[in-house]
Amino acid sequence: MVNPSKNKKYFWLLLLCVCLEASAQTYGFLWGNKALASLLYLAGGLGVAVFPMLQWEIRYPKNSAIPYRIAEIILAILLAACAWRTAALLFSAPLDYKQADMLPIIQTMAERWWMGESVYAPIDEVWGGMRPIYLPAMWLPYVASAVAKIDLRWIGTSLLLVSFAMVFYTPLRKNRVHGGQLLALLPPILLAIYIFWIYSTLITLSEEPLVVFYYVLLGFAIYRKWPILTGFAIALCLLSRYALVFWVPMYLVFQFLYQSRRAATNTLLAIVLTSTLLLTIGQAWSQVGFFLSLQDSYLEDLLQEESQWKFVAQLANNPGIVKFLPYEKIALWHQVLIWGSLLLPIGILLVFKRWSTYWDHRFFGLCSLKLCLVYFYNLLTIPYSYLFYPSTFLSFLILFAAFAAKKNQ
Repeated sequence: MVNPSKNKKYFWLLLLCVCLEASAQTYGFLWGNKALASLLYLAGGLGVAVFPMLQWEIRYPKNSAIPYRIAEIILAILLAACAWRTAALLFSAPLDYKQADMLPIIQTMAERWWMGESVYAPIDEVWGGMRPIYLPAMWLPYVASAVAKIDLRWIGTSLLLVSFAMVFYTPLRKNRVHGGQLLALLPPILLAIYIFWIYSTLITLSEEPLVVFYYVLLGFAIYRKWPILTGFAIALCLLSRYALVFWVPMYLVFQFLYQSRRAATNTLLAIVLTSTLLLTIGQAWSQVGFFLSLQDSYLEDLLQEESQWKFVAQLANNPGIVKFLPYEKIALWHQVLIWGSLLLPIGILLVFKRWSTYWDHRFFGLCSLKLCLVYFYNLLTIPYSYLFYPSTFLSFLILFAAFAAKKNQ
């Protein structure tokens, strides 16, 4: 039998963990003690990955419900303000590859594809001949900006705002919400203020809003138990960032053993078909070997003595915990990252199988993915600050889903 007082504690602990993770990554790291912020970020992420897996159900006081429309109005005001702010940000920060070359490269790739040119040919206009390194899911959506002849950052910003909305609408389908569910809006609001008003490089310089959308879409599909959409979203994630590559086989096994063979089969087919389609239309089959070799190239750069000062400073200015480890052993930490990312999903599934009666099956997919992302990004040996946002947005989705969950659902 579930203990209501225990449930109430989990309720506040989960909210606290999400707030800790989001604030430590942003405000804490910008204005506070960076070492403490990194530890709080790690602790918050681990809490988000663990607490929803416990067998609990939130029980609100009978009279604590408020009209659902109030929450919708708050969300609408937030999204409208962010869209208005985006116009000013993009006007004041034109694209310049000398400041950040990611979006200029992606823009060129999208324009080339639309014009029927070779997408992966070196770009002479960027650093005298930069070779494009982006997988198809990272640049194909931006073809829309080439067609419409608009700033491609509107594509990323629009998908980021859609991600905020999806986090809100994924679990909440009732006419009334409880005060605790309304409090769940606090971390996304604080993060939106940070992104759009305080430190806006995610919008002006980065392609990561697209990746945020992919991971939120994946979380949405997992929560709703839609295998085909899950496979589609996994393919998008794999062909943009590879952080979940070792989690995918484990999740397919989980579907096969604990959901249904049909669900596992449909997910796998969706992954294969979507990946094949994107690699084909994105002219990327001939680049697969190049993509696979990028990790070795990154590691070689890390080991070069003349570049060491740059990477040490970069590690110090990001939330990951690699900064606490001796840099001269960076190659070892990279191996720990790779092998740990491989073994962790296996360990998660074995622990779940051994003590399955103690865990909430509904949250296994979301929480196992979250735990793998926490490990991966905290030990990432080349951590740019914008890379951490997908994991934080997944925490928001887990928070809303946990608040809406019902026992025996």
